[in-house]
Amino acid sequence: METPPSNPAATLMERSAARFGIAPDRARLWTMMACLLLLGILAMTRFYTYQGHLLHGWDGQFYFAEARGFLFGHTVDVTETLKQTPWPGPFDRNGDGVLERVPLRADGRFQSKYPIGLPMVETAFLAVAYGLRRALEAGGVSLRGPPGLSHFEIWIVALGLFGITMIGLYRLAGLCSDWMGKRAWAWPTALAFVGTTLFYYSAMFPFMTHCLSFTVAVYFMAGLRSLSKGEAPNRNLAVLGALAGLLFLIRPQQALLPLLSLPWLLKPLRGRPGAWMPGAALGALLSLAAIAATLCYNKAQFGIYTLNGYAVAHERFDFLHPDFRYVLIGSERGLLYYTPLVLLAIPGLIAILKKDPASWLLPSVLNALAQIYLVAAWWCPSQGDAFGLRMWTECVPVVAIGMAALPPLRFWRSRPARLVFAAAAAACCLWSGYLLSRYNGWIKGPPLSPEPTCEAGPLPRIAGYSHPGESPRYAR
Repeated sequence: METPPSNPAATLMERSAARFGIAPDRARLWTMMACLLLLGILAMTRFYTYQGHLLHGWDGQFYFAEARGFLFGHTVDVTETLKQTPWPGPFDRNGDGVLERVPLRADGRFQSKYPIGLPMVETAFLAVAYGLRRALEAGGVSLRGPPGLSHFEIWIVALGLFGITMIGLYRLAGLCSDWMGKRAWAWPTALAFVGTTLFYYSAMFPFMTHCLSFTVAVYFMAGLRSLSKGEAPNRNLAVLGALAGLLFLIRPQQALLPLLSLPWLLKPLRGRPGAWMPGAALGALLSLAAIAATLCYNKAQFGIYTLNGYAVAHERFDFLHPDFRYVLIGSERGLLYYTPLVLLAIPGLIAILKKDPASWLLPSVLNALAQIYLVAAWWCPSQGDAFGLRMWTECVPVVAIGMAALPPLRFWRSRPARLVFAAAAAACCLWSGYLLSRYNGWIKGPPLSPEPTCEAGPLPRIAGYSHPGESPRYAR
């Protein structure tokens, strides 16, 4: 047990932690996590009281409809659950009660192109929420809304998804400790949370895939770090295979991270087969299971076996004409415009890769760069109604680790340099918070950005399926 610190300047937190046998660095981390948790719940409450609901939008309601279909209908059909939504605005253009904007199959049922990873997780939280609702109603408390669509149940699911983000942040802080003393390992994680799009897509609107895939990406990075050190190849290969499959189920675009990690994944295969073969076989099997689940789900939606429902919906990439200005510095969605904190992480990332060009972090850095290119080349780089470059949210761990690598650098020894960094980091977070307040309508003024520059275009006919609905297409 650690004895109480004798230094009179020791903080009350350190003395209290030592009294209970808790290491001071662990107490600091837990304190930081408690503060972030409280901040997130307060932000979610503010968002709910201002908007009147947590669940909204097009994509988020499709994901949630899939989850409700899994739980209450034991089906992948989203028709009935979408028809019951209390917030039909995105699907009902003229407000006449007919959801005419939803793509239809040939049999007239609604069609969903969205991956099933997030709905599978939402189903578990929704089952808990529905059980609590039944208990409350048995006790005489009446909740409005169809099963699974009361505000209470949606709140439970939202808190569950936010909790998964907190787990990812806790693990990310552990990764940051590789480069900095444990006395200060928490602040890069806190900055990366409040100063990026992760804050909005976990604490205010967790019904998109980003909060979940962020955590999966963090644990994939942690597994790759452990594997690169030669620790438990069998276990790590099995876990990494499962995480790769989960990433594909949640955000197929993020499957690029495991692909870029293949040289690190294949390295243990040089040893004796018994040290890696069982884990590699299990990991490969779990990844293939995720691919098979995606194929079967898309077959039910589109009538064909495909890994990419978005491609069937005519949403493709134009790799020869990426719009880097829009996705990097544009005031509509630009990464550096909305999240300038990224710039502060670049010196640390350069230092890491300069010292170790084959670092386990390299695949994540390459993935972060590749995701910018993919969004820039996507059919609609505005990403719909989005706050900032939301499709880069899964790359936030790279920002935290880049900042964590700054203290070992020579310039950090200068107190003025540290003060300049602190001021710059605070300014970046305040700027992102200001833009977020504008986006949410909390600060009055002109619209933060123009409506997404997408034009309506017909969906293609595939395998005898007709699509009377419409799909936006980016107007170059």
